[in-house]
Amino acid sequence: MKWAIIGGGVQGCTLFNYLIKMKKASAEDICVIDPHNDPMELWRQYTGRISMSYLRSPVSHHIDVFNASLEQFVAIHADDKESAFSQPYDRPSLSLFNQHTQKTLQETQIMKSWIKGRLISLKRLTDSWQLIVDMTQSQEMFKATNVVLAIGNSEKPNWPEWARTEQKAGKDISHVFDQSFKLENKKGPILICGGGLTGAHLALKCADASPGNVTLATRQALKVSDFETDLSWLSEEKDQIYQQIHCYEERRNLISSVKEKGSITAAFKKSLYQSVASGALSITHTNAFSELCAKAKTVILATGFQSNPLGTECASTFLKEKAPLSKCGYPILDRKLQWLPNLYCIGGLAELELGPISRNIAGAKRGSERIVKSL
Repeated sequence: MKWAIIGGGVQGCTLFNYLIKMKKASAEDICVIDPHNDPMELWRQYTGRISMSYLRSPVSHHIDVFNASLEQFVAIHADDKESAFSQPYDRPSLSLFNQHTQKTLQETQIMKSWIKGRLISLKRLTDSWQLIVDMTQSQEMFKATNVVLAIGNSEKPNWPEWARTEQKAGKDISHVFDQSFKLENKKGPILICGGGLTGAHLALKCADASPGNVTLATRQALKVSDFETDLSWLSEEKDQIYQQIHCYEERRNLISSVKEKGSITAAFKKSLYQSVASGALSITHTNAFSELCAKAKTVILATGFQSNPLGTECASTFLKEKAPLSKCGYPILDRKLQWLPNLYCIGGLAELELGPISRNIAGAKRGSERIVKSL
């Protein structure tokens, strides 16, 4: 096996497409190891769960190699081209994005490479890597010349301490990204906690279904930003500035300072306050979430995912080698995104090397380009 990609989400699927379409490997040369049945399964679950209509990112951000691929797909396949995009920035509808993704992965035949399982051990051999994979019923051993870690925290919802306390006290409280979460039959009044785009989507969905019974609670006033990370960080100029920072602590501080976490778009802010004006939704800003819990029958967290230091977690969970880590616990990579010889990282794990855009769709493309061009 030439390549083992650990993780079949946006990051892993993008890299798979780049390896195939840039003729660096065939589907038979690659295995994609992921615990789910299908590629990008969590993406579809999470975006469907909050009834996302349009992506936050523009039309050029997708999992295919060629930048105009999604735009061309829409031109051919969209029945209603006027509703295919949301302005500004030509944000594609989720439905068309998912259709394009499915078509792209069918073209590159990813299911020939798909292995349903979880990596539990990764060990360096003389000229390859040994992988032990938990296949539920058994453990299997694989060998690959190159391994790419394309994993994140998407299975680890962030639960604030106050929420755990309320849950232990018997409150009906859950996280929208819990694997077992179901919105059906949730009783009002409903309290939704979280000021980002996920909370906004969920608040509007619940307010439509049960007007007047929904409150969106945030710690501060709603923060508006077109993107979580400004698109200027995709420019060559900004990348050069970033690469001139040699201190990893400075890089971490810069990443933290430029990300607009917990923000929503201007269009969503307008929609939220239209819902407030109609009486379907209430919005409150507070730190006293426990007090609000007492007035709600159902509490739903929209508080994102844990921000664990991914490199430290990888090293302690399955990497049987000493690998360089920064003080913040993330991998120190070379320009090729190598952590150790022939062991690559992409997505959140590559944040200190790729910069603020590493975790999003554009970062998946940037990371895939970096790896493929180094071969």
